[in-house]
Amino acid sequence: RYRLRRELIARMDDGTLRIDAMSLVESKLDCLNVLIADDVATNRMLVEALVTRLGHRSVSVSNGAEAVERARSGTFDLVLMDIDMPVMTGYLATRCIRSLVGESGKVPVFALTSRTDVLSQEEAAIAGMSGFLSKPLRIDGLARVIEEARDNAQVAFG
Repeated sequence: RYRLRRELIARMDDGTLRIDAMSLVESKLDCLNVLIADDVATNRMLVEALVTRLGHRSVSVSNGAEAVERARSGTFDLVLMDIDMPVMTGYLATRCIRSLVGESGKVPVFALTSRTDVLSQEEAAIAGMSGFLSKPLRIDGLARVIEEARDNAQVAFG
């Protein structure tokens, strides 16, 4: 599923369309798939809106167990994980994701939480989280995390 930008398409003299394949690959790399795990629907909608505003796609789940199941597919470039969720906490979900085989287990997982204390940050690191984003979420912080994930995706793709 690609949304082609106008500059990727050229109309040839015979009326056919030509798509610049290299630009298409670059366009795919520009748009990341982000998994959002948060038990509060309002939080999920807000993060989805910010991810979309930054030009990326997202899928949302409401607990850690669902996050692990979706991450198993290997289709995500980034996971934004709340820590305090029912069924399975973000810490445990991250440990489970890290145990997955292949690229699925290597996806960057960032804590997305209202906890700002040092102990929570240390627990996140021990669980295997890649970093920490505080709520309320600021778009500049999210943009920085997405840029890191994009850089990692480009390195893996190249």
